[in-house]
Amino acid sequence: LARSSVEAIPLTNAFDRRRRELLPGTVLQREWKGQNHRVMVVDNGFCWEGRSYDSLSKIACAITGTKWNGPRFFGLRDSRPAEVQQ
Repeated sequence: LARSSVEAIPLTNAFDRRRRELLPGTVLQREWKGQNHRVMVVDNGFCWEGRSYDSLSKIACAITGTKWNGPRFFGLRDSRPAEVQQ
């Protein structure tokens, strides 16, 4: 967490930039317990197994049954990028 609004602005901008980098049509892929899961970025969020979601975290929770940070689950916050196809 930022200690002041001066510190928060760059953090907020970085978050918004990461979110904008996922263009509609981008496909994220993750293997979980031997099963491949593919999520497509759409205009208003994400699509997984024919259903729309407003966050990757909700999809990660649906896949695992536990709370996850969605971007981290799909490898968007790791040093190694997730498999991304456009």
